[in-house]
Amino acid sequence: MRKLKRIITALLALALALPMLASCDDEEKKAVAVYDGDNYIYEDDADFSDFYNLARYFYAYESGNEAKSTSEYNTILSMAVKQTVMLRLTEKSGVHGNAIDMEKVRKEAASDEASFESFYHGGFDKFCKDWDLSDDVFILYNKYEAIKDMEKEFIKVSVTDAEAEKYYSQNPDKYFKVPHYDVNTIFLQVVDPSNKEKMDSAYDDALLHVNQLNAGRTWDNVKATVLKKYNADTGAPFSEHLSVLNHVSMNYFFEVENLEEALAERNEKFYLENGASFNEMFPNGFDAYVGDNKLEEGTKEYSAALEKYMKYATDVYNIEFNYAITNYWEKGKTYDKPIYHYAYNSYVLLTFSGIEEENITIEFEDAKEGIIEILTENKKEKGVENHISQKMNDLEVRIYYK
Repeated sequence: MRKLKRIITALLALALALPMLASCDDEEKKAVAVYDGDNYIYEDDADFSDFYNLARYFYAYESGNEAKSTSEYNTILSMAVKQTVMLRLTEKSGVHGNAIDMEKVRKEAASDEASFESFYHGGFDKFCKDWDLSDDVFILYNKYEAIKDMEKEFIKVSVTDAEAEKYYSQNPDKYFKVPHYDVNTIFLQVVDPSNKEKMDSAYDDALLHVNQLNAGRTWDNVKATVLKKYNADTGAPFSEHLSVLNHVSMNYFFEVENLEEALAERNEKFYLENGASFNEMFPNGFDAYVGDNKLEEGTKEYSAALEKYMKYATDVYNIEFNYAITNYWEKGKTYDKPIYHYAYNSYVLLTFSGIEEENITIEFEDAKEGIIEILTENKKEKGVENHISQKMNDLEVRIYYK
């Protein structure tokens, strides 16, 4: 999925300028937008439908929930209208007279379909059925991405040395590396931690995958298998977002020789602070605690409970995480015990992938060329979005919100 994440960022940050908004009347009850005077987009427009439902999926993928509020709906609708209008314009005249490279579009679409076949539970066909998408949805999506890429070629930008130096100073993690451990994690999120059957099932899955990793299956292969079952569509977005390579700085790493003693000390601290153990206070997880105590999000009581829960959950996870590294580190091996992370309701697999024992510093002059490329691309992205928004203004796009 070379570019699929780009639409997520665009969705969440979208501030599309549409000068004329109207409520839907009886004569145009099936229209969702009109542009350039008398060109209509209707609800049953196949391209609009694909754009709209794909945007719905990406919003759910990123947030973990379907869009429900009016603001969320309007954001997704605006995105789909914008994409449909730009596609219509390009079908007539191309981009500055140039036709879209359909061979490249088909290649990218095939790659995206293969990705969904791999990680979406039920494969690409199930994805299309679940989200009411056509088989050609990624042809359509990559056409729009091709339009944006072609527009970039006509966007002129420059990056100053001062801008490059600012980026360099604001991103030290990219250019200064202290000695660290590299640990790959795979998260198996339990949707309802109060359900013992689901907890046991996730733990059994975790043990199975630990054995597979230590038997020779690659981390990427096992991760792909896990994400077929544990993903945003099955209510487990943390599995997708947190199954990554982690750099653990040796400056902040603390050795844990005796796990039971370290956990007992942390549990005693929690009891002394709260007059009850963590398991007594949160026997079925944080959400169950909120429901049992009728806490409302945003209140002081809710925030205090969340801080208490997250602090303990993070401390316990770090204790077990560091214990595993202290006592069982072997490059390429996976820790034989899944660690439970209360904060994310997840069993976590740890694969020890490497150690960097030397300080690494990349000087600005050595990094400068790459930084300029990054900032140039960022400016071009912003320039294209501004160009498209201006095009929507020029066409006096009206959206019929419902």
